[in-house]
Amino acid sequence: MSEINEKMKLVKSYFDDIAKIDMSNISYEVSMRMLDTLKKVNKHINDILSVDPKAVLVVEGEDGYEWKYLVSDFQGDALIYEAVAKHDGKNQRSSLVGILEKAINSFSDNAYGVLRAARAYYLLSLVYAEMGLKEKSISSIKKAIDLDPDEFDYKKQYDEISGTSGAIIAAQSFRGSWKVLIFLVGMSLLSGYGMLSVGFSMFPTFVLLVALAGGYYWWKSKK
Repeated sequence: MSEINEKMKLVKSYFDDIAKIDMSNISYEVSMRMLDTLKKVNKHINDILSVDPKAVLVVEGEDGYEWKYLVSDFQGDALIYEAVAKHDGKNQRSSLVGILEKAINSFSDNAYGVLRAARAYYLLSLVYAEMGLKEKSISSIKKAIDLDPDEFDYKKQYDEISGTSGAIIAAQSFRGSWKVLIFLVGMSLLSGYGMLSVGFSMFPTFVLLVALAGGYYWWKSKK
């Protein structure tokens, strides 16, 4: 079991290194390095799980408190950092939701697991807000606050999302080109006033262009 304990310490060391990265502005190169590190971490985690699925690492903190890290907690941490590394505007945000929900379900109910689950709910709230889903964002951040009421970042996120109108949140979720959207809306308006047709009668042309504009907005907002 000493080998398992050493692997648990190694995994925690990797996470300690990742935690030093400025998560507010991660470049593509840094995110790729994070994902590469996480591959190594996940290999160690799988090795641990194959021997002892309930492995625990006990570490005394600077305040003298004994922190217990279950291997399932490390699984959750790996998923949180995966979501952070993939949060670059290129990956589908719905996939980030799945990663974070899986992370939440991985954490134990010990002190460390609860705090990390709160962090996952906080990140989930941010993703939902970016998708324009205000109610889901509020629900997630409330859960984060319930689990870790002393974290002011969570309370600030709640104030931010609850104080912003749903229309603004929906507009902020748009990832596409406003020029393209305005062009499609403008063309639909022209067709509606009878100034444009594309081989069809005016009404089908108007409906077609409105559908294209709405579809483009939805596609670029919900990704």
